[in-house]
Amino acid sequence: MSLARMLAPKSAVFIGGEDLVPIIESTRQNRFSGELFVVNQVDKTLAGIDCYSTVEQLPSSPDLAYVDGAGNTIVELVQALADNRCGGVIVSGGFEPDLGEKWQRIREAAGDMPVLGPNSMGFANFADQSVFIQGHIAEFQGTPNGVAAIGYGSSISSDFFMADRSLPLTYAFGMGDQAVLKPADILDHVIDDDRVSAIFLYLESVYDVPALSKAALKAVRKGLPVVVVRGGRTISGGRAAHTPIESLQGEDGAITALFNRLGFIQCSTTEEAIETLKMLIFTGRPLGRRLTVSASSSSFAVMGADKAESVGLTIEEISEELSNELQPLLPKNTTPNNPLVLSPEKQLNTADAREIFKTLFKNNAELAVQIMCFPADKSVDPAAWIELATAFAQEAAEQQLPCAFVNTLPETLPKAVREQMIENGMAPLQGLAHGMQAIINAFKFIDQEIRLAQLPSAAIKMPEPITIQKYLQLDEAQGKQALNRIGIWVPQAVVIQDGSTMELDDLRYPVVVKALSPKLTHKTELGAIKLNIANETQARQAIFDMNGWVESIQPTGFLIEEMVIDGIGELLIGVRHIPTIGQVLTIAVGGMSVELIQDVATLLLPTSSSEIEYALRSLKLFPIFEGWRGRPAADLDAVVESIATVATYAVAQRQRLFALEINPLIVRPAPHPPVAVDVVLQLGEQISLG
Repeated sequence: MSLARMLAPKSAVFIGGEDLVPIIESTRQNRFSGELFVVNQVDKTLAGIDCYSTVEQLPSSPDLAYVDGAGNTIVELVQALADNRCGGVIVSGGFEPDLGEKWQRIREAAGDMPVLGPNSMGFANFADQSVFIQGHIAEFQGTPNGVAAIGYGSSISSDFFMADRSLPLTYAFGMGDQAVLKPADILDHVIDDDRVSAIFLYLESVYDVPALSKAALKAVRKGLPVVVVRGGRTISGGRAAHTPIESLQGEDGAITALFNRLGFIQCSTTEEAIETLKMLIFTGRPLGRRLTVSASSSSFAVMGADKAESVGLTIEEISEELSNELQPLLPKNTTPNNPLVLSPEKQLNTADAREIFKTLFKNNAELAVQIMCFPADKSVDPAAWIELATAFAQEAAEQQLPCAFVNTLPETLPKAVREQMIENGMAPLQGLAHGMQAIINAFKFIDQEIRLAQLPSAAIKMPEPITIQKYLQLDEAQGKQALNRIGIWVPQAVVIQDGSTMELDDLRYPVVVKALSPKLTHKTELGAIKLNIANETQARQAIFDMNGWVESIQPTGFLIEEMVIDGIGELLIGVRHIPTIGQVLTIAVGGMSVELIQDVATLLLPTSSSEIEYALRSLKLFPIFEGWRGRPAADLDAVVESIATVATYAVAQRQRLFALEINPLIVRPAPHPPVAVDVVLQLGEQISLG
């Protein structure tokens, strides 16, 4: 399905009534030079254009149709336009949400013709003066080298139009209810447009994941940043979580994992996204994480440094030698430091300020950041602020050093000053919190870019999701047999039906006794597990007690297994099927406290050993496994191999695997492999256990 004719039309037809006049006028004001037609069965003229009564009467096949209609009329119009070989359609209204049957009728009527909507606000292609969009854009000037913004409705795109932020915008799309075109389709098209420098996505629902991943792969290979804001939060499946793995694997975690896999930079708000896009577009790629900072006050310096250092950016102290070189250049009572506090009120001329910054940048700088606040009081001449910022930007450019300016308040940085900063190669960021977060997000993008460049395409693209609605749960012994068959270590164990007959001679004490039942997920709360059993008599007593405690689950037997006593830490490893997305792999610090600690990393399957190790190292408590405070270190390769084995098994069984949880996987000192001491395995009900 090609979008070329639709998005850069040479002719367009508007179908509807008086409500179309504002958008026709907007299209003219934005210098559309092609032919305009109107189809209206009542009026003879609309917005000064002679009307045709039907689509069939049009003198030629239009490249674009803008339809403002209702109900079944839209289906008929889409069919007529498709028969007339129209290049594409915007449906601005017509249906209530979630009318899947009528959407299907639109799809059938459209055939290969692209349709945006229903309930779409339209699109704007500023690079080609093709603006067919609702909203306040009469005075908005687009650019051929900017952002493609893809949202659901008018509000998000209007934020971009109305924001006083100097963000260049090349495209804007209001997707509406997506009967035909999805965000992935638009993404796929604009990635190929070299006039697009970055992409913004606002998503409320995430579906057609394989198509989204295919488009994302193109962006990754092109090095094109994609910034995303997601609206809406739910727990997967629409029900409360019943197991630790479910509580960790809600839809939020899965979608964040998806964005990470696709190389998208996720932001919390539109403001953060806009500043991040500016940082990515206007600032060159830093070669490292060392920052040199100049601020107009000590408070700004402290707040900026705190934010930067909290996420792993480095602000190094300047050397004694550099301090001695810098001191004579500084105004009276100014201390040579990084961050350097240098106020515009010192009234430095450009030459002196540039000499100071030239010397300061010798401090192994890889990114230069200036933090000030332009005066809000109109009676205050901002010339000193402008001169200091200009000197900073020009000297950074001279040193080929990427740089950014952070105005602590978003509203006091004048447009003319922002434009001058952009000309000087400096990103004008507005608001201390969003500005510093934008810098952090730029480094996230760089890290993602490097990591994803090393991965094969198959590690980024996503397979088609499947639907698993019914499943059965194996008991723990059956689950461990399945793990043992694929090479995961499990404790030596025996299964008995009751305590009357025991053969425990092959086991080493202490042992653990567990009740077996497919209904069991939380053994501790039900009294279905007993630890530190020292002899056979205690084992018999534990089984006798459990028969009384856990009658409600009707144990099918008892598992007696050796306890693992040399563990140095515990992990939770889980795989869960999430509709529309697929299989999600969770790696977390495990044990009984997993839901309290929430130290978790999430990946989508299939994945690679390198990605598993990257996720494992991202855990806050990962140092425990590296020999923290003199403790033995784990065999990390063995841990990664075990997790990768589980992931490979899950992918192989994706047609029937609903959920798999190992909690805990006890990590042991090298060279001993980790051991799975508890497992929950849920398989498709109609599939034999094999």
